[in-house]
Amino acid sequence: MSTRSIIAIEKEDKKVVSVYCHFDGYLKGVGQTLIDNYSDYAKTEKLLKGSMSSLGKTIQETKYYEGGNKEDLPSVYNNEFCLMYDLKSDCYIEFIYLFRNNKWYCSKTETINSENYKNIYEDYVTIHTKFKLVEDLLICQEGLTETTARILNREGGLFK
Repeated sequence: MSTRSIIAIEKEDKKVVSVYCHFDGYLKGVGQTLIDNYSDYAKTEKLLKGSMSSLGKTIQETKYYEGGNKEDLPSVYNNEFCLMYDLKSDCYIEFIYLFRNNKWYCSKTETINSENYKNIYEDYVTIHTKFKLVEDLLICQEGLTETTARILNREGGLFK
């Protein structure tokens, strides 16, 4: 089963470049991999060359779609608002990752009125949350993991 996500980067001019990632889009999958391996602007920019079936620890390990379809090329948006507006009705993209100011942020899909729906295509309403730091979401979800402790140590010396 796939957990779909979007991986994006905010450029200096505030334009946003994004690609689709089909597998493991959840926080402990794509989210953790992005933090551990792609916390550098230049490396992240190189990563976003096209849509991927799965994100690897390196660009060479990443499995890109090679079909030459126009849909597999990166999408460019004028800003974050335009990205989110384009994805507003997409209930299948469960996580949106955005690299900006040298940090990874995530917007998750939340369900509204799920207890009352009868037909998933007519009654099921989803929204994407505001962006929050991936590190914070991982701490809330999993508690303090070894990787998160390393991030906190690097960022502010919390455990020094």
